[in-house]
Amino acid sequence: MGRRKKPFSIFDDPREFIGRLYNMHETEQYMRYMKFQLEYLILFTSNCNNRERYLPERIRFKMNELAIEMQEVIDDIENIEPINLDEIFG
Repeated sequence: MGRRKKPFSIFDDPREFIGRLYNMHETEQYMRYMKFQLEYLILFTSNCNNRERYLPERIRFKMNELAIEMQEVIDDIENIEPINLDEIFG
């Protein structure tokens, strides 16, 4: 059985990741993967808040704000309509 290739991560090289987003035929795939990355960050953020009680309150507050903003981005990604590039570029 063949091994699946690991998806390219925003954590590997953010500039390359963003560059790939602009590659039109991969945009939908990478939007889905970006959603996955954001969900992972939200999980990480909430784990930090739960486990690291010694973190200063202002840092926990900022992390919660960030998690809310990331969830809004995820919601926006889920609501994106598929793009027909032929209609745009003829």
